[in-house]
Amino acid sequence: MGFSSSLSTIIENTTEISITDSILLTHIQKELNDSNQISSIRYIESSSMEDQYISETKLTLSDTDITDDIFFLEWDKERNLFQDYINSLRKEIQTDTKSQICIINELKENVADLNVDLQNHILMKRRLEMSINNIENNSQLLDTERIKLTNDLKENQHN
Repeated sequence: MGFSSSLSTIIENTTEISITDSILLTHIQKELNDSNQISSIRYIESSSMEDQYISETKLTLSDTDITDDIFFLEWDKERNLFQDYINSLRKEIQTDTKSQICIINELKENVADLNVDLQNHILMKRRLEMSINNIENNSQLLDTERIKLTNDLKENQHN
């Protein structure tokens, strides 16, 4: 349930970012093309050869540079989305783990309660067995006494 809602949120965010990025990339490309039309300065007095070389080199952005920039922007966007997705999964896992730990703790408490109840039932069973044995013994004594009294009564009647 949490996985699909996170995924749909990421997909919605991706669509919004893609549209925004496309507009921004088009705007950046237009500005770069406009800046390339400005003529570069061929020579600047400079003390180092390196400065002269840089000033003589025309700053141009080729199509591959723009494509690379677009590729890296897309890759960065995808990486960020993937990282967001991983982070959302981590949060879900942490939440699920916490809830599972709570459930496990409740089950441990229930097992402990059941163990106490079981021990109480075992003690009660032993007491009941002892009571049953006492009642059986008393019953046998009563039967013996009854038989004795019956025999005595018969003897008295015969006499």
